[in-house]
Amino acid sequence: VRRDFKILQSEAADTPKASAIDDIDEIIRQICRQSRLEKDPLKYIYYTASKSREQKQSPDDVKYTAVGFYFYGQNFSSGKSDFLNKILKAADYDATVKKTEYNEYCHSFVELKIDNKIYVLDPSQETFVNTECMFKFFCADPKELSTNERYINVDLSKYSADKYYYKNKFVDSQKTLEKILSILVQKRPATVKLTHNFGGSQNKQLLQLIDTILLELSFKMNGFIKYSKYFVDSQFILLHMGYEDIQCLTLSQIDRLVITPGSENQFIIQKELPKLQIIDEIYHLCSKQNILTPESISSSETDAYIKFYINFGEQYQIQNKLNLDLTRKSFYDQQNPNEDVTRLIIEACNSLQPEISISPRFNLTSKQVSLITEIIQQKYPEFWFLDVTSKIGNQKVNRLKLFNVDQTEIMKYHIKLNKIKSNIQNYKQLSTLQKEKLILKHLSGIEYNKYPSDVLVMQHISDVVGALVFKQCTCAGFASGFTFLANELNIESIQIVGRYLKSTSDNPMHRWNMVKLEAWYHVDPTWLRSNETLIYLNFDDQIRFADIELDQQLKPPKANQMRHNYVNVKNRLFRDLESVKSFILTLFNESTQVKDYFYLKFDRKIEISSLLQELRFQTGSPLKFISASSQTITDDLTLYKFQAEMENKKLIKGYPEEIDFDAWYYVEEGGFEDGIQQILKKGPISYVKSAGFVEFKVGK
Repeated sequence: VRRDFKILQSEAADTPKASAIDDIDEIIRQICRQSRLEKDPLKYIYYTASKSREQKQSPDDVKYTAVGFYFYGQNFSSGKSDFLNKILKAADYDATVKKTEYNEYCHSFVELKIDNKIYVLDPSQETFVNTECMFKFFCADPKELSTNERYINVDLSKYSADKYYYKNKFVDSQKTLEKILSILVQKRPATVKLTHNFGGSQNKQLLQLIDTILLELSFKMNGFIKYSKYFVDSQFILLHMGYEDIQCLTLSQIDRLVITPGSENQFIIQKELPKLQIIDEIYHLCSKQNILTPESISSSETDAYIKFYINFGEQYQIQNKLNLDLTRKSFYDQQNPNEDVTRLIIEACNSLQPEISISPRFNLTSKQVSLITEIIQQKYPEFWFLDVTSKIGNQKVNRLKLFNVDQTEIMKYHIKLNKIKSNIQNYKQLSTLQKEKLILKHLSGIEYNKYPSDVLVMQHISDVVGALVFKQCTCAGFASGFTFLANELNIESIQIVGRYLKSTSDNPMHRWNMVKLEAWYHVDPTWLRSNETLIYLNFDDQIRFADIELDQQLKPPKANQMRHNYVNVKNRLFRDLESVKSFILTLFNESTQVKDYFYLKFDRKIEISSLLQELRFQTGSPLKFISASSQTITDDLTLYKFQAEMENKKLIKGYPEEIDFDAWYYVEEGGFEDGIQQILKKGPISYVKSAGFVEFKVGK
């Protein structure tokens, strides 16, 4: 019928209008011929009947369409049967109009004989099923009925009203009716005659009981059973029973709900909770079945149930496209506000599913979504495309849009990142410290660039693609690149976000890493671009938070050790002046020209020039100071950089007995005027006073 609908519609449009009911026979024949449905019009011809109070009682106004014929009038019980009979006769079916009478009530129907089997067709029942219903749905074999009539008799007259009606409730009769009706609905649709002696005043209560029973049966059968009063008097009730092929569930059965994506779904839910709470349960079911929440919801409701009309849009199939390890752990997992939602997002990103449904039971907030997103991006730098947007429904987060990047682009960079992974597989057997150095070496060729000229590169300056593919990024890209490589080499690491207190830029935010060796250490791959900044390789909280404050919801672990700090391991971190002096003397023992640095953790600043002057007495040669600078790291930690050289001169302490005219002598300033009297007899003296000492040279 669906297939030929448009053909029927166009062909029927040219059929001449009937001015009287006598013309119907010919019209039916024409439609049957034109629509090529002569073989089985019972199966294909649609029929609907509609009543209008404004029309005359006689069926003299007939209209027809491709889906059937419409009558206008009021009392056409017999008229409908006559018309149905004409349709079947025109199609060469053996049909006869029959009538039944109950007291003063008269009803007509059609008996249809097919293959020597008699069926009953009742055209009055279109209001109890769907108004556009095929004739065969009205068929019932008379032999299957309780009598040879159209109606199924339910006799309650032998029971008293007192027994069945108590405090506005029919109590004992409920089991009897339920049993009878449960049999009845298997012969749907049908007409039932309830004979009783309760009196007309209790018909209302009896109908209420039937309402309750049918609704319960509907939930048991997962299909909606409904009825319409055909006739009511003080002794019996005639009811039309119909079945609507629509899912009908209690709230406890909602997990059985079958949702068809990409179309409108209709179903009935028992009204055990307010409508908004039932909608929450539907959203929850969507989340469990990994179905996107509805595009639209409308409903109609009674005191007992709610009928929903829900349109589900395009759905996404779960496919493992990125092949990532979905069981990765992180230090931040213990701070995760919702592990179930996190798992859903990770699975969706791994399969490149751009949207997911969220159960209202999670009571998810936008703040929690932000925190979960941060945790996921920390664990999976491969999800560089993750950009979560919350969608609110029923005043709760029920849907998350995860990304808006084309899958082809994601896979293009995923292949490149996998190639980088394969290049470092041979390093997995190294120690953790060796792996860490390897990672930093890999990152050393990256350019820090906040404003690259290439638009495509600009899109990735804060993610792993910018760091490892384009080799241009900001601190966020450095941190993501470090995490990506650390994950592949089985090093536990996390990222930290802070605010640089001394920044003068519009964006003072900074991102770096922490790595777990025997304890947790900070490592800042962005700042490790020269020897002097190697203090930022495996350093503690005191150094980190001297000029940066934490600016994230997640709480990082404590880092209170400097054991594996690079500067400390290389003996360039000192805590007293004597150690600094020994370090400088060692440098001059190895070379006459020195350009180096050291870190001093001391309670005051020092002057490099004065220190060199003092040390020249121990080197035996004058030390020429060239330059020096210092940078405060913390209140008691300073970086010193200096440059000096050893002059090609002898430097001898004390007053000489034998004069070496090529040497310089140094003595304490006190008593200098007296001490040089004897030496002045041997030659002229040139001298320099400095820091309590005097250097002098004897001329010839």
